[in-house]
Amino acid sequence: MNPANLSGQTRGSVTIELALTLAFLFTLLTCLVFVGVLLYDYEIGKNASADAARYLSSAEARDMQNSEKVGQHLAIAQKIVDDKLKELVLGTVAPSTSIACNGASCSGFWLPQTVTVTVQISLPTSSFLPMTNEMFGPRVGMVATTTLPYVGI
Repeated sequence: MNPANLSGQTRGSVTIELALTLAFLFTLLTCLVFVGVLLYDYEIGKNASADAARYLSSAEARDMQNSEKVGQHLAIAQKIVDDKLKELVLGTVAPSTSIACNGASCSGFWLPQTVTVTVQISLPTSSFLPMTNEMFGPRVGMVATTTLPYVGI
């Protein structure tokens, strides 16, 4: 066997192996980056719900027992969530926020024992790469909920 021929065959097989390996590694890298971005966006939603719940749990007691004032506090908590969600990487389609006192709506008729803020985010996967749409589906939904005891004075 001619040694010159052997090295040419080896180079060709290495190129094919490299092409097959790179396709797999690129797919794996894309999935890892996409999952990292999803985790980052979830953390933004979680921080938004935590900040809004922290704000409401420390509102003054006389305001939380007044139906007009509690509405103002709810609007501020909603603005806190909206401002935080502007940092989302993948963008979102109409995030949903729900705020509850003792598991019901905050009406101002009683002093709450707990305050719960839930943020639901629906992220489009196609905005990252078309490949992720095929792997994860058209949307990934995430729910971040924070419940804190009411400590207002």
